[in-house]
Amino acid sequence: MEYFSKNKILGWVIAIGLVINIAAITTILIKVYKEKEKLECKEPFHRNPHEFIRKELNLNDEQEKKFKEIKDASKAEAKLIFEGMREQRIALLTELSEKNPDSIKVKNYISEIEKSQSKLLHHTVKHYLELKKVLREDQYQNLNLLFMNMFGCDKSKGGKCNKEEGLEGGKRYRHGQQKESCNKDF
Repeated sequence: MEYFSKNKILGWVIAIGLVINIAAITTILIKVYKEKEKLECKEPFHRNPHEFIRKELNLNDEQEKKFKEIKDASKAEAKLIFEGMREQRIALLTELSEKNPDSIKVKNYISEIEKSQSKLLHHTVKHYLELKKVLREDQYQNLNLLFMNMFGCDKSKGGKCNKEEGLEGGKRYRHGQQKESCNKDF
């Protein structure tokens, strides 16, 4: 009789161990799946900015072609400005890394970087105004809202901008897309 009760106890121990192992494996798989979903949600929703702009502004074929031409020309010009700024920053950092940096050179590098930043801002405004010429009034208003949203400015609050809603944590998803793609219940 002891033999049967020992076998019964052993059977229960094996059954409990099996249930614990299945629960552990299920927990691990669910955790891996949730982490994968979180990583997918951290990626930008719009992988093609041109496509996003086309859809948001409802561009016709002619507008889309002009938009692309403006974008390509602007990108080439901005690239030159960025390359110049990069070289200026490298020169500044090289000078600062010297044992006794020349303060006049440092000031000159800073001045050149400031000029490049100003040039880039002027370029960005020029690019924006060129885009505006291609759009109808309703499309321009949507472009304006996109830019304000991107920089964390709320038109309903008089165009006030704040850091919390800007580029460092702003509204990256439009029209509830984040809710649809990332806020899944498990």
